Amino acid sequence: MAEETFTVKNVNCDFLLPGAGGLENSILGDRRLYKFSQAVAQGQRGFTYKKDHALTNPVPGIVVAAYTTSQPRMTSPIDFARYKASERPDFEVFNSVYKVWTPCVKADLLPEDFDNKKVFEKKVASMQDVVVSLGANAVRGTIPPGTYVEVEFADIEHLTNPRIVRVGEKIFDISPVAKAPPSKEFKLSSYSPPKPLSDYKKTPPKGKADGKGNEVFKRNVDKNPVVVFFYPGLGYGKQPFVKDRVGEISSRDNIIVIVARSRATAIEDLVASAEKALEGNTASEYRLGGWSGGGFGLSKAQASGISFAKIIYADPEVSASGRSNSLLDIGSGKHKGAKMIYRPSNWTGFNKGTGIGVRQQELAKHLPSELYSKDEYYEKAKGHPQRYHTAIMLKALTELMS
Repeated sequence: MAEETFTVKNVNCDFLLPGAGGLENSILGDRRLYKFSQAVAQGQRGFTYKKDHALTNPVPGIVVAAYTTSQPRMTSPIDFARYKASERPDFEVFNSVYKVWTPCVKADLLPEDFDNKKVFEKKVASMQDVVVSLGANAVRGTIPPGTYVEVEFADIEHLTNPRIVRVGEKIFDISPVAKAPPSKEFKLSSYSPPKPLSDYKKTPPKGKADGKGNEVFKRNVDKNPVVVFFYPGLGYGKQPFVKDRVGEISSRDNIIVIVARSRATAIEDLVASAEKALEGNTASEYRLGGWSGGGFGLSKAQASGISFAKIIYADPEVSASGRSNSLLDIGSGKHKGAKMIYRPSNWTGFNKGTGIGVRQQELAKHLPSELYSKDEYYEKAKGHPQRYHTAIMLKALTELMS
């Protein structure tokens, strides 16, 4: 028997939920096509509009678009609180909003729409925004178009407040009409439930210099710790200032943080420091960050071929295109898996339309980016030089160490 091949054009309600066909004759069809005046007229003729069967909630669907946002979108206070406290392996999935085709409840798209990009994009633009629930299974990266998901509505009758509660495999390639935003490689993963916050001692890690001039911090290291490499900046933001801030941050247990001697420290030196600190153990994952001028070292480390689970540019100094190691000249795809937290107005010349801040805006077009606004890290940066700039470093470090 020949293997059966499916395409996105095969998708309908029966494909996603066998036995739920005939929805066009029930109240679970497209409600937009059924008007009150029709109900009255049919009722006068002896016809009633009945609910043939109930549809489960959540309902199955296919992601047809994803749009990167400057900060995570949450639709309820409890999701926001859980986001702040969560210990997931990756948070990038929350930095996008999604358009999900759910043919069992809404007739948004037709099979032929996938052959006409203009029609497809016009229809998708009018679809509801859907966010990812904190209760969804853990994934790495942004959910790409063509992926199977399950969407739960707060009210299935009125299709309000949709949230993705389960993420499945990418089963269709719809890249001719729907491109995925820049992201880490999408991967389904599993994770353990987070420990209660009361389990954390919240004591700062202790640091000491290794033989290569890198500062190494360890906190309750056990088997398979997380290892964080962080590149400092220039001026006041060199290693001494950064290492003091690391020592003030309350981090997770079982972590090693290595602050590079300078922004130009070779990644091979950081790896050697990590191997010494691991004492024969194996890291569960590596994370990478760079602040201000440290973006220089970060970009070179990212090109080393090491697999990093999380990468953050913290208010990076972006030199002009054409200059040595400009972040703008790294090339398409080289920032894959990275995100940037930035504030262009931190930099001289931005108000005149020139300088590093303007180039940060250009870089933001090539990787997921968060435009920084005043938050608790701004308060923690009180008394330090360049308060907004320092706050971004504290925010990035805290995320890498969480």
